[in-house]
Amino acid sequence: MSTARDIKLSLFYRVYSIQQILDWLIPETGVTLPQVTSDIDPYAPDNTYGVEGTPAWEFLDSDGFPEASDVTVYDGSTPLASGAYSVDYYAGRVTLNSAPSGIVTADFSRYSAHVLDDYPDNEWLETHDLPAISVGIETGFDEPFAIGTANIWRTHALSVDLLAANDGQRLDMTDDLSRWLHRVPLWKYTQYPPLTSSGTINAAFPPSGAASGAAYDQQGLHFDVNSRYLNPRIGGSNKERWRSLISLRFRTIY
Repeated sequence: MSTARDIKLSLFYRVYSIQQILDWLIPETGVTLPQVTSDIDPYAPDNTYGVEGTPAWEFLDSDGFPEASDVTVYDGSTPLASGAYSVDYYAGRVTLNSAPSGIVTADFSRYSAHVLDDYPDNEWLETHDLPAISVGIETGFDEPFAIGTANIWRTHALSVDLLAANDGQRLDMTDDLSRWLHRVPLWKYTQYPPLTSSGTINAAFPPSGAASGAAYDQQGLHFDVNSRYLNPRIGGSNKERWRSLISLRFRTIY
């Protein structure tokens, strides 16, 4: 994986951290979790349950470290021990160790906004509720750092595209993102992801990134933070009416 990918993932998880910092969290109680059958997801393990199309469940603290929310899963009216199931925080699913005898429900907190690795297509928009936030990165350019050294400055343009459900939400979330995106910690997320590929908490993620070598450069420079409101794309979804774009540049030493 390239350093650019680490920067993009750092931005991706930073947006989750901002939701945590600003309490963009929605508590859910007694939510019925339908079974994820093979026609929904042929790769889902047996005894997997979840509500499709909802934002990820809470899994980061305000410093960007994994800290599982208080998820409680019930088989009928009986709460299950935490070791009796695993949680896919990205997909909002639970996989039970054995088949339940009753209806599967859960108490949990979820993020207010979907966070996407790329701009959503029309099909995604028609099947998911807003808000949604997508992150992007442009190819960087290099400049000499100092005479007599092999180091270089590398600058990347970062973008955060927001699709809100209404104008008030767009105004508030654009303002919040613009104020809190000025500091994107740069981590080796390709090596130390907070969640595993199955969406579970990664026990190998270090409790102190700088101490364990997880950080590239915690002093990356951020500048030119701008935000603007955008019109929907030509031929795009009608859900793009309340759209904004926040852009910034990230500069670090290599």
